[in-house]
Amino acid sequence: MLQILRRDPGALYWSLGLHLLFALLLFVGVRFTQDASNGGDRPRVVQASVLGDPALSARVQEVRERLDPEARAEAERRAAEEAARREAERQAAAARAEAERRAAEEAARREAERQAAAARAEAERRAAEEAARREAERQAAAARAEAERRAAEEAARREAERQAAAARAEAERRAAEEAARREAERQAAAARAEAERRAAEEAARREAERQAAAARQERIAREAEQMAALEQQRFEDEIAREAERLEAEAAETARRSSPVVAGGGGGGLSSAEQRQVDYYKGAIGDRVRQHFAYPPGMSEGLSVEFEVRVTSAGYIVPGSVAMQRSSGTPAFDQAALAALWRAEPLPVPTGALFDQFREFTFTFRP
Repeated sequence: MLQILRRDPGALYWSLGLHLLFALLLFVGVRFTQDASNGGDRPRVVQASVLGDPALSARVQEVRERLDPEARAEAERRAAEEAARREAERQAAAARAEAERRAAEEAARREAERQAAAARAEAERRAAEEAARREAERQAAAARAEAERRAAEEAARREAERQAAAARAEAERRAAEEAARREAERQAAAARAEAERRAAEEAARREAERQAAAARQERIAREAEQMAALEQQRFEDEIAREAERLEAEAAETARRSSPVVAGGGGGGLSSAEQRQVDYYKGAIGDRVRQHFAYPPGMSEGLSVEFEVRVTSAGYIVPGSVAMQRSSGTPAFDQAALAALWRAEPLPVPTGALFDQFREFTFTFRP
């Protein structure tokens, strides 16, 4: 019944309605029977008094007496019919109840069969799903195993490749180290050979320079001796011709911005000798100025003072130049010193007048 109620709730309402209808009909039928029976057994008589009509009262009494047996028979008949009807209704109700019970049992059986079929179908579905799941798990496990096998093979292959690459790299590294070692040895040998060659060349160059210097000194000495007389005569003649001009230009020469050269022994000179000294001062200053390159960015008005020793041919004695007073600007001092060296041989006089320039103080103002 519960399965029928769950499946079709309206059947319950119809069943209750039918039972209520049968109960109502039964109740109404009993009341009709009782009324009819009572009427047949004891008819309801309205007591009335008819004044002045005794014949009517007697007639009424006769009809009442005649009708009582018939009423009782009718009542009995009706009671029998009512009992038969009630029995039929009872049997019909019992039949309906039996039919409903059987229908409910059939419905319950069918519901049970349906549920059993559904359970079997659900069990089969679950079994199929379980089988499919197990098959999927088996296939997944097989796939994992295959993937692991391939991964292991790939890892083994990569490890073999890595080891092979490492072996190649190690072999290449060792070959490179060997090549580098050999190259280093070759370069070291080449460097040693180059150093030896350069050392030999330097020794040869120094020897050649020494020999050249010795030859130059010897040549200078010879040329100095040869030029001494010529220069002496030439300068004496030139000094004699320019004596007057130098005297006139003495004041202007003092104001010139050319370097001033102070001789080593200026005392006791005649006017002619002093004019010659002034002439050589100007010549030395002009010669150094020609070789001077003014450093960029230097201010004007700078001066530097050197102590210098020269030979009779005008060449500076090596190692004899000493700075007596700096200009305060190292770049200017170096430029002046370089110009002094580039200006040799310096124009110096010969004979006794050379003693004034053998060792002298040179003040350079560009």
